[in-house]
Formats: sequence, C-alpha cells, structure tokens
Amino acid sequence: MYSGVVDVEGREVRWETTFDESIKFKCTNCGYCCTSSNVEISKDEILGIKGLGKKSFTEEFVNEEHENSTRIKNTDKDPCLFLNEKKLCNVYEHRPSVCRLYPFKLVPVSDGLVKIDTTYSCKSMLTKHFSKENEVDFGEIVKTFLSHPFGKHQQYQSGILHEAVKEHLDKDSATSQCWESIISEIHSMELFEQTWDLMSSFEKTREQKEILKKSDAHEYISRALEHYKSNKLPINPSYSDDFFYGSHQRPYQSMDLSTNKVYYFRIKEGNVIFIDGKNEKNYPLESITKKSLSPEAKDFLADYLRKLWGRQLTKQKIEQKVYESRGTIPSFSIQLDVAKKKFMLLGFFMDAIAHNREDNLITMKDAQEAVLPFDLIFCYLR
Repeated sequence: MYSGVVDVEGREVRWETTFDESIKFKCTNCGYCCTSSNVEISKDEILGIKGLGKKSFTEEFVNEEHENSTRIKNTDKDPCLFLNEKKLCNVYEHRPSVCRLYPFKLVPVSDGLVKIDTTYSCKSMLTKHFSKENEVDFGEIVKTFLSHPFGKHQQYQSGILHEAVKEHLDKDSATSQCWESIISEIHSMELFEQTWDLMSSFEKTREQKEILKKSDAHEYISRALEHYKSNKLPINPSYSDDFFYGSHQRPYQSMDLSTNKVYYFRIKEGNVIFIDGKNEKNYPLESITKKSLSPEAKDFLADYLRKLWGRQLTKQKIEQKVYESRGTIPSFSIQLDVAKKKFMLLGFFMDAIAHNREDNLITMKDAQEAVLPFDLIFCYLR
C-alpha cells in the first residue's frame, strides 16, 4: 500500500491507502465525474473562481443554500457548467476540493490517521485500466481534505466514534473496527446463478433466508413514486422516478464505457426511459425481466459487493455498539433494510441496461455501467 506522513496546519497526520502500489491513477478525461450533482464548494473556492473574472459566478453557477451547504448548479441533463466541449475544466486550477480528491474517498480513522479508498464511480477504477505512472500526490490530497470544512467535520465525527468504541473494546480492536467501516470484512460469499439470488446472499448476514423477488423492487419503486406524488419529499437517501439528493432532482446517469458517452435513465409513469443525446427509448416497467449474470459479470459484481457491503455492515456494527452504550435503539437492522433496497435497485439497474441493449445475459459491461451511478449514489448510506 501507499503510506506517508503529511503536515496539516502544524500537526503530523499519517495516511495509508486500502490498495497496493499496482494501482496507478491518471485521469483519462472521460468527463463522467463532472456529471455529479453533489459538488460542494467552499467560500474560499468561490472567491478563487471569482478571481478568474466570473463576475456573476454565484448567480449563474452556485446554489447558495442547499442542505446547509453551497453546491455547484447542475441542470437535468447537462454536466458541470465549467466543463468545456473538450471535456476539460475551465476552472481547473481553482476547481473545488471535491473534484481534487476524486476518485478517492478519504476517511479519518482516528485523530492522527487518514485512510484513502477508491470509488467505482470512476471509469479507470471501475475497469482497472491503470497508467504506468501515478499522477496523484496522496499527501497533498490529504491536506486538501483536512483543510476543507467537510473534511474537518468528518475528522471530528471520527474522533467521537473512535473514543466511543474504545470504551467497549480494547485499543487495537477499536482501531480495527473503525477501519473495517472502510474495507470489506466479508472474505467469502456463496455465488448463485441469478441476479436476485446474488443480491440476497448478503441477507444471510442477518440470518434471513428469503429470496428477493423482482416484484419487491417494483413494489418499492411504486411506493416511492406514490410518496413523491403526495408532495412529500422522499426520505434521504431514497429513490422514486428520479434520484433525489435533498431537494435536487436528477435522473440516473451512466456512461457507455466503449464511447465515453453519458446517457440517462429514469422511471416515470410506469415506464423506464433511456435518454441518449436526442434519442429516447421507453420500456414498460413490467418488460424489464430478471436476467442471469455472465460469468465475468458475476465475478465483477461479487468483488464489488463484498467491498461495498463490508463497509456498510461494519459501519453499522460500530454504530450499534455506540447506541447500546447510550441505552438507545440501534439502527443496525434499519440500515441493513435500507441497504437491501439499494442492492435491489442495483439489480434493477443491471436488468434495465441489459434490456436496453437487448442482451440475453447481463454482460460485464452491463454490470459495470450499472455500478457507475450506483456507487456514486450509495455513498450517501455511509
């Protein structure tokens, strides 16, 4: 793994990666990350961009108040307003910290240690197409992270959690437990032939044997849609005919990994709608049937879900320990139920994308393109 020490505002902070040195990242300018609707920007970063001559920057490009934070505006179908026709950033030298950190997720494990993980919402990380040289200075991104308001907040939360767990576990175990909220603790998983069987294999962690049915996914989507139509905002994170983040509404988005062309899909009035440029395809919801996974897709999905489920599961174990110490009701079972619905949604993504391509099986490409939007969305569960 990569590791080191960096000075952050006069104190030493250690950092380590979850991946070994065979992973060497270099941006390929595919532009997918620039479609995010969740880019926080600090006041200092706004001032830096204003210095480039953007006189009406805040009016044209920024939502001043969005869930108690400031975020870059984004339209329903267009990527970041700073992205030019060559898929290059017009404010690259002054881009927000969120953009500088991508595609890495940094998590303070304790007051003096930051772990660096990767995200599957980046094409290079998803397809494992790494470069010969690493263009990332991990020490610098740790400094960027801990100097930003959201980094400072995460570090504060991590310190509270770490101390709370230490009250019930020995020091080494507490450190291990905290870090297991970032890496997978699941080392084996029974694989099944069908998509939904693969999803529900994780339910064995809860000692539940039921097999998820496609009707469950349809029922969940229908309930969420009714919730939306009744003029009630979905509970965050939640999904109806679109993806919601707070009050911001966007369709799901993915990218054709062969052409780097971003496409969108949404569920509306009982139909699944795919939007690719000016082309639009509509499919009745009931026509999206369950498909089997190809061997390559199965291996990819199993590896991805082990990592993702391990993060969520162990995070909830830690929180449950803290809740128990306070004599309150733990959220473990509630969050696992939410996670189950998200895995059902991932399966639905794969089936819908395969249906749109007229694939008889869910191919490796179908599975990867389903994970692209899912990994970006799932971070709100962490």
